[in-house]
Amino acid sequence: MDEIADYVYPDRYSVEQIMKNIFNCSIDYDVSVVCGTQAIYMLPEAIKDNLNYRCCFKTVSAKDSKTILEEEGAESLEEEGCMIINNLKKQELCLRHCEFLTEDNIKHILENSGECDI
Repeated sequence: MDEIADYVYPDRYSVEQIMKNIFNCSIDYDVSVVCGTQAIYMLPEAIKDNLNYRCCFKTVSAKDSKTILEEEGAESLEEEGCMIINNLKKQELCLRHCEFLTEDNIKHILENSGECDI
């Protein structure tokens, strides 16, 4: 679910109930729910409490890092693609590196895949 805060804003109660149901079903069937947002402060506690992990790329400030991860550290990440993951259940932070794709990389991939015209 991308930009999950956008779903919460218009009708907070209905979305909260739906999200709780999705999280409960995901636990029952051992499925991970991945949510993305740039506005974690807008999410209700009931939704935040059901997220077992938080990950973050470089942030502008320690305050932003703490808002997202509940820990500082993301402000000091230097390489593109580096992220910090906080396992909230185990109170563990780990550093990971993922592939960083620029817009030009994505255009190149799509142009050469033969499936899409840009």
